[in-house]
Amino acid sequence: MKTIRDLHSLSVSARNEELLHAFWEARGVFDAAQRQTLVSAAAELQPAGQVELLRGSPLPGVSNTWAPQQSLPQVIEVSRRMIALQTLLGDADSAAVVWMVVRYPALLTADFATLTQRLFDMKVAAAGYQVDVVKVVIKQPALLLTDSWKLGAAHNKQMDTARIPRSGRSSTPSNSSSSSSSSSSSSSKEEEVQALLEAWSFGLSNDGDLEWDLRCRQLAEYVTEHGDASAGYRDGDDLDLSRWARKQRSEHHSGSLSPLKHQQLAALDFRFSEDDADWQRWFTTLAAFRRVEGHCSPIPLVSGGDIYLMNWVAIQRVARRCKVLGEVRIELLSGLGFDWDGSDPLS
Repeated sequence: MKTIRDLHSLSVSARNEELLHAFWEARGVFDAAQRQTLVSAAAELQPAGQVELLRGSPLPGVSNTWAPQQSLPQVIEVSRRMIALQTLLGDADSAAVVWMVVRYPALLTADFATLTQRLFDMKVAAAGYQVDVVKVVIKQPALLLTDSWKLGAAHNKQMDTARIPRSGRSSTPSNSSSSSSSSSSSSSKEEEVQALLEAWSFGLSNDGDLEWDLRCRQLAEYVTEHGDASAGYRDGDDLDLSRWARKQRSEHHSGSLSPLKHQQLAALDFRFSEDDADWQRWFTTLAAFRRVEGHCSPIPLVSGGDIYLMNWVAIQRVARRCKVLGEVRIELLSGLGFDWDGSDPLS
């Protein structure tokens, strides 16, 4: 497998050019001649590591005033990393690779050796189960950026240690017990892999006991900070926690969420309906607004209220007039002193 350090010795192929054209178009460079200028810059690829792309920064690119020479080192480095990512994914479809980077720009600034190792770990974990790990990663790029592999590895190590026979016990089981143990081990391994694959489908590296306990504690901290358990419905919410919350809702609806986990989530007032979770997020925000302003009528130009909150309030009034707002929600809003007769943009 070629690595990012090998790319300086490669010529830019037609496949690479297709990738870079797609990338720069996604970056807003719609003029074909300008895109070709940027793609041609990839021919000047130098040994890796000469230009640093800052983690957390926006997607690198040329300036809005079209002065590519000023950004040439960054353009070249971005080209190298895009080609490296496509190579790592087995020359995956250009559009798919670009879409991964658009959704997760950190793929361009992450340590490439780490990305490679994480992909390798996933392939090892799914070995023998006919899983196209590359397709999984393309759908859920966050799997290459999470550190939860360390947690999963620690959990597996603990499980392996627990299976080691204690001193004083026979380490040579009878044929019947050996066969039974082998069958049980195989079944257990298959269940572990299936659970792992399900977690991957939600963009989680794993959702074992250690991971679940960690996320549940994180959700409790979220409740303390925000006043509700609607993780994933606010700008800036932790992405791993948001994906984990979505997985719990899915398991609840499919009936696969254990009673104990359901009880723990319910204790945090976790909403198992996405609609309820979203509604609760805005209700909590409105309640906080009322505590500060003394009323429930946010008007951005007057009180500095959130325009999105103002729109949500308007929707509640319209929903009640149309008789589609549930009684429980009406009671909750009325309990805040909600003005049902107030004017709004949607009236």
